[in-house]
Amino acid sequence: MDDKPPKQVARRMITMVSELNKANFGGRPVVTCNTCHRGQTKPAAVPPILQGEVSPTSEEPRTKASDTLPIVDQVLEKYYRAIGGQAAAQKITSRVSKLSLLRGKLVNAGTPNVAMIPRGETWAVDLYQKAPNNYLAVMNSPNGTVYQVFNGTTGWLKTPDGRSREVSSGELARVARQADFLWPYRLKEKYSQMSVTGKEKIDDHEVFVIEATEASTSPPASGHQTTRLFFDLKTGLLLRRTILTETPFGLDPEQTDFQDYKEVSGVKMPFTVIVSYLDDKTYGTTRKYIEVKHNAPIDDAKFEKP
Repeated sequence: MDDKPPKQVARRMITMVSELNKANFGGRPVVTCNTCHRGQTKPAAVPPILQGEVSPTSEEPRTKASDTLPIVDQVLEKYYRAIGGQAAAQKITSRVSKLSLLRGKLVNAGTPNVAMIPRGETWAVDLYQKAPNNYLAVMNSPNGTVYQVFNGTTGWLKTPDGRSREVSSGELARVARQADFLWPYRLKEKYSQMSVTGKEKIDDHEVFVIEATEASTSPPASGHQTTRLFFDLKTGLLLRRTILTETPFGLDPEQTDFQDYKEVSGVKMPFTVIVSYLDDKTYGTTRKYIEVKHNAPIDDAKFEKP
């Protein structure tokens, strides 16, 4: 019910955050729910003891003043050499793959304690991708076969019971990103603005960070997006992409990690791709490629409504 006390509190908090940003930051979402809550129901009002000696887990990473940063072209040139050369990569027109998809598993369905286990279920997937951004995933779930299709403009989902529907606007953006399998080989075409903004660390890897803005987004995103690309200093390989989408309540991140690069037809690609979201139990996935073929013929009929 709309008059439930928790909903009333949530509305007051949303109003408070909005008014703080309007009064102090020109309406930009500088103050967000995460500013105070940090994933907790009740914000912590008392700072931790010895906080000066505790690693700041949510502070923006900083580049040392002594660090010399390369220009974008230098980072991209090393990256393209690492994957086998831009010319070889740009000859790819299609990709047919077999992979395992680890996704959230629904447990206790139909009970008040329904929950999701992150990446608790494995699906076998046959994936068909054709330039520029046609996509068909045939996913063998425990309940039957699921078809996910994107033809460059519209996407559909067909469930094991035989019913088909167009995907929602929120789903469409995610499907479109999966369909755009050539973006790592056409970075300057994809992004209209790129700049090296710093040096950070991912696990044991030092990385250069490129901040980028897409030349165009199709389908359009629900809010302005900024992309951050993380390139390994030693190998030159792309290790992570983070897409930050502006919302009225702050930036909504989507993080993709690229691991286990292997060569296919003279071009290296990651054989493990981990996609993480704030709602990671529901949407987070890990794709592990088993077999990949480039430039295999694919009939356009595969990308029609199922």
